[in-house]
Amino acid sequence: MTYFAPDTLSQAINPWSWMFKSSDNSTGLININTYKSGNPTLEHRIIHEVAGYGMQLSAIEALLEVMLQLMPKTELTREQQDKIDEFKGMMEAIRTHKEKSLLEEFSPGGVEELIHRLALLEEKDPGLYEKVVGRLKKVL
Repeated sequence: MTYFAPDTLSQAINPWSWMFKSSDNSTGLININTYKSGNPTLEHRIIHEVAGYGMQLSAIEALLEVMLQLMPKTELTREQQDKIDEFKGMMEAIRTHKEKSLLEEFSPGGVEELIHRLALLEEKDPGLYEKVVGRLKKVL
């Protein structure tokens, strides 16, 4: 049975507590945890210190693609090949969305954000700013 409510729902009752991080590093008046974990503290450390879910999934995707390239196609049933084709279609759709997102960074708003960040970098770390500008000049 599918439920639409999260397994865990928490709300800070103390009005000042939202200003400080809770034990699980969440912030805000209402924090919703929609996943189950045998060790939430460890999971939190992994996704924040090692790799987030997106990076983990990308690594799994890349590995599966290599394995699919090495797998003999003649030994597959039609159902197995359909599942592989479905997986490849999903990965292609994800790549398309990622590419679209990258291209949106070069929209007028994205370029303005880059200019703003460069100005901030120039102010806060002139040495690094010079390295970044030098690199940009080489490719432009």
